[in-house]
Amino acid sequence: MFNPVGILLAKKIYHRSKFNRQNTLLPENKYLTHSIIIS
Repeated sequence: MFNPVGILLAKKIYHRSKFNRQNTLLPENKYLTHSIIIS
């Protein structure tokens, strides 16, 4: 089950990575993946 904060972060990071695909391994991506797995 996704928490609202995780969804907002996912959209923010997704839109950012669409414009700059070289930043696909940012620390917040790892944190986001970890938080989604936990939640």
